[in-house]
Amino acid sequence: MRVCPRCGARYTGEARFCSHDGEATQELLPSDSGDPLLGTVVDGRYRVEAVIGEGGMGVVYGVTHVTLGKRFALKVLRRDYARDETVVERFVREAQAATSIGHESIVDIHDFGRLPDASTYFVMELLEGETLTARIRRGPLEPEEMLRTTRQIASALSAAHASGIVHRDLKPDNVHLVPRGNDPPTVKVLDFGIAKVGGAHGKLTRTGTVFGTPYYMSPEQAAGQSVDGRTDVYALGVLVYEMLTGQVPFDGDTFMGILSKQMFEAPPSLVASGIDPGLAEAVSRALAKRPEERTPTMEALVDDLEAAMAGESLVPRGGPGSRPAPAATSPAAPERRRTGLLLSGAALALFGTFAGGLALYVRGQEPRPVAPRTPATSARRVLPKPPPRA
Repeated sequence: MRVCPRCGARYTGEARFCSHDGEATQELLPSDSGDPLLGTVVDGRYRVEAVIGEGGMGVVYGVTHVTLGKRFALKVLRRDYARDETVVERFVREAQAATSIGHESIVDIHDFGRLPDASTYFVMELLEGETLTARIRRGPLEPEEMLRTTRQIASALSAAHASGIVHRDLKPDNVHLVPRGNDPPTVKVLDFGIAKVGGAHGKLTRTGTVFGTPYYMSPEQAAGQSVDGRTDVYALGVLVYEMLTGQVPFDGDTFMGILSKQMFEAPPSLVASGIDPGLAEAVSRALAKRPEERTPTMEALVDDLEAAMAGESLVPRGGPGSRPAPAATSPAAPERRRTGLLLSGAALALFGTFAGGLALYVRGQEPRPVAPRTPATSARRVLPKPPPRA
């Protein structure tokens, strides 16, 4: 357990930075103070049995439906944020976005309501298994396992993009691997709490505001610029990099340092880490700094990975068979984009000195240790893509 020394928000897992004020978190020793919700029955239906997770906005409990006897996860907005309209709206958006997509690799939301103290909650399926964070901690994934996992994540986010939703906070903590007996795990994508819906420019998605986790943020997201589905492509490219090597491409002692690297530095060579050059090129395309030079869609990213693992040449950008890139949310001339990026970087640097200059919402993740690995093979294993949910 970790805690923010400034605002007191508690986090399970390995969050290094507070998601509200960017402060570095500190380890919190176990406390014997009780949670007032434990042992109670919410709305006469859900008996609260245990705390199973905590984050910047809410606490997740394991609950049992008193009539059906079925177990669920209940996520409750923290009481001290219940009066903050923006936070409540973001919390509600998480439930609405996940429910509206309707994909088997996106967590199901079953119920929604308010507690007597006005805190908002929603009820979702209880997931067994482990997060992708826990899986990577045991060591890098072999290319076949990486591809199997990436296909399902890409399928879920492709459905989200088709519904006009950009996740904007894809990271291993938000990918859950659910066991299926002797079959490979099923992927569930979670936490659409900062999703951008329908291209809106409201207060939750306004240009100039930084949302997301610094390790997985695209350059345009790090600079507070408008984003589209290619921001999620970049984040998935970071996840693929991390699945293959056990570490993220960019790390630093402060969130500002990580954002700067995302905007201006090239990632360390995957080939130098023993990764097949074809796979390295596929990942490099997804991590292009400029959105118009990046792999344009989730489907195109999977196509590149499959071609690389089959030993085939990747389709040149703009060549036959390549998919056209979606239009950028805010088109600009190259020189304007370069200037805007530099100015945004300067603005972010000023924020590090004068806190409060920008509304910052970041979630942290500890760097993963690099486990020994052998060079990746180029064998291809074709796996069926998950069917759409009825």
